Amino acid sequence: MLCRVIAFVFLMGSMSATLVAQDTESTADGETAARRGQTAERNRLWAEAQQLASEGKRAKAIQVGEAVLAIERRLHVDAHKELAVTLEWLAHRSLDKSDAAKASNFAAELWRVQEALLGKDHWQTVNARLLLDYANKLGLATPAVLRDMVAIEAESESLSAGKKYTESAAKLRELLLLEQQVLGNDHPFCGETWYYIANKLAAAEQYRHAETAAKRAFENRMRHLGDRHPDTAQSAWLVALSRIRQGNHAQALDPLVLARDIWRSTGHLEDQAWMDSWRGDSLVALDQTREASIAYRSAVDVFRQLGNSDGEARHLKKLADLDGSIDLVSERNGIWEREDTAK
Repeated sequence: MLCRVIAFVFLMGSMSATLVAQDTESTADGETAARRGQTAERNRLWAEAQQLASEGKRAKAIQVGEAVLAIERRLHVDAHKELAVTLEWLAHRSLDKSDAAKASNFAAELWRVQEALLGKDHWQTVNARLLLDYANKLGLATPAVLRDMVAIEAESESLSAGKKYTESAAKLRELLLLEQQVLGNDHPFCGETWYYIANKLAAAEQYRHAETAAKRAFENRMRHLGDRHPDTAQSAWLVALSRIRQGNHAQALDPLVLARDIWRSTGHLEDQAWMDSWRGDSLVALDQTREASIAYRSAVDVFRQLGNSDGEARHLKKLADLDGSIDLVSERNGIWEREDTAK
């Protein structure tokens, strides 16, 4: 095709430009239609894979997920975020099926994609690298141990779904023992399990024990992930929440600040705003009105920036209740005006 177009350029002068443009447009339209068809098929298969996974049909779900991945590889020559999402999903579904070797393959490609997209130091690239290490180490475990780990985790999830949070946390402790045998006592994924134990204990309102587990998760994540990773922020937040629920507001302030700063640095602005909100509540409990006002105003500013009118209104009300410095009617009208403008 290219040779024919070049020949027309020399033989027919300006008329050839029209022919070239029409030919190119026709090809582009054909390519666009083909991509639309592939994208529609990709979306259909992705929904099917999710449904199969939710029904516990793991092998079939992975098979369909691999078909999704094949289409995405055709659609995206270079690294693309859709590839990353599918590779991570396939890695985790393979682990669910105790297929550590297949999970390692997906995780290795995920690491390459994330590094190409985000750079080697981005937190999502770090997650991919750790997932690969996790899968590789699981590959050294016996099939029986892997089956036990999957079964214990499933039982914990079932207990949690039935709101038996204390029992769910106990099962996770059983899982942690096996993980420590396979991965080592201080592996980052052990820190993740400590976090989930703390989460279940907090749901059971066992806040003193939740704080202990959350601190273990936080310390692990600080060592392995550092203070610019969302998982570290989550652990700091859970430490703070456990202390707040015990009435220890003063001890909650530092982890709230740390969680806020991490979420700000990673672009999780709504989470950042909610940390200022909780910090404001703790400062009110400590009769530190001025500092609480500053925290609430910071939350208002971020919610306003995000266009979250509900979050903005809630914290304007907190300010009004705190020191009466806010004219709620005027602020409400301002919110309405901005919403009308946005429409």
